[in-house]
Amino acid sequence: MSADEKFTLMAMLFQSFWDALDEGKAFLNSASWKHFLDLLEQDIQIHIYLVWYWSSVDMPEADLENPDYMFSISPLIRPVLLRHQGKFARH
Repeated sequence: MSADEKFTLMAMLFQSFWDALDEGKAFLNSASWKHFLDLLEQDIQIHIYLVWYWSSVDMPEADLENPDYMFSISPLIRPVLLRHQGKFARH
């Protein structure tokens, strides 16, 4: 797959997991979620801005814990962002 195709597919997967979480579906211990995270980290250079977006860290510090200012999946994605935050400096 090209980088553009990987990016598009990952964006769709983010949306799908967000929808599943909002629908109350349990997936955090699933093979699908683990595979998603593996793919995300495998091509983090392609996906780092998706990680930033879905982490909802562009809100004021006081709002980081307020669910009205984030996606329900944001707290699950923030650890990935923290592991790779240095990659933003290279862009």
